[in-house]
Amino acid sequence: EIWIQSNSVYSLLLPIGMIGSAWPIGMAGFSYSSKLAVLNNSFTTKLKLFSELLKNGRVFWYSWLFYLARILVSLLFVLIIPILSLLNLENFFLRILIASISAAPAYSYVKMASFKFFLEVYRPYSEVVSEYQSYYSRHF
Repeated sequence: EIWIQSNSVYSLLLPIGMIGSAWPIGMAGFSYSSKLAVLNNSFTTKLKLFSELLKNGRVFWYSWLFYLARILVSLLFVLIIPILSLLNLENFFLRILIASISAAPAYSYVKMASFKFFLEVYRPYSEVVSEYQSYYSRHF
């Protein structure tokens, strides 16, 4: 409540820091929930696997680091570079080209990397391995 009444910009650092530190786990949760939803298991099994994000230190910290890196890469290639190119370049076609070349592949790569990371971080769980057996047999 004190930070709400303060006139200083620095009083916003605490709530912004709290949101920023939880953001990677929130993204991991949304990402994992969609991947776990397609498993051919019961809801309780899927919920147990999802809860590993918060219960298992390995899953939590690997996910936090990976999704923090994903956020930073996305901010750079999907937000900062396109905005800077749109604001600073005079040639219309060059602006659109650089913004598109920066954003589209970067977004596709981080989405693909997220799926591969999910398969790696959930490799110790037999329910995930049995569902994605064809992937594991080709890559591991």
